[in-house]
Amino acid sequence: MALVGSMAVVALIIAIQTTLGRWRFLHREAHPPWIDVSAGAALAYVFAYLIPKLASSQEKFTGVPVSEAAGFVQHHMYLLALTGLVVVYWLESATERANLAFAAGGARNRWSATLLAGGYGLYFMQLGYLLADMPRPEASSYVLAGLVLGLHAMGLAHKVRQMDPRHYERTLRWTYGSLTLLGWLIGVLTHLPATVVMIFSALFAGGIMIIALREELPSQGRARFPPFLASIILATLAILWVQAVQRTP
Repeated sequence: MALVGSMAVVALIIAIQTTLGRWRFLHREAHPPWIDVSAGAALAYVFAYLIPKLASSQEKFTGVPVSEAAGFVQHHMYLLALTGLVVVYWLESATERANLAFAAGGARNRWSATLLAGGYGLYFMQLGYLLADMPRPEASSYVLAGLVLGLHAMGLAHKVRQMDPRHYERTLRWTYGSLTLLGWLIGVLTHLPATVVMIFSALFAGGIMIIALREELPSQGRARFPPFLASIILATLAILWVQAVQRTP
């Protein structure tokens, strides 16, 4: 179940990344309501699933004899989430500045291309890895992950494509798909310590937060609150239902 379920979700995300340019309903307006849906689902996933998971992991490791550095990590998971938020915010800001300079008539900055390919690529690779290492894998967990993370991948890929449509269609979509698959393969073929998995989860949680709030939810009155709220409610209820099913003997 774990192998087949995680592989199916990864295949879905790769399909979204590589075919997004053909989704006409996403490109008919500057900010389609589906992007608000993706942001709401992503935030529900963070606050209803990832953060409680981090709290549970932190409690689980309390009292376990480890090195001083590992002990600090295990007891300060929220600082790692904050670190992930700051790193992705810096990535977003630096990429945006480079693209603005290009739009103003400057040459295409290799720094911008590297950030788009490498920065977001590492984010998607981490996503692939975490899908391969889901705790208590069950069919309902993978269905939920496919829906929520698929929406999140759609929102992020749409934003990156808006930054540089030509670059995205020529190389970025294949880069992101390949790195997502690579991350999943690393998760399937290796067994990293639980502390490392916790670190990845915390960094990923922070990254989702800033991406959903800063990129998937726009300013200047273009955001649509009803679909955002509806997606948060539905995704949260779905997550709570899956967790209740998993706890049932």
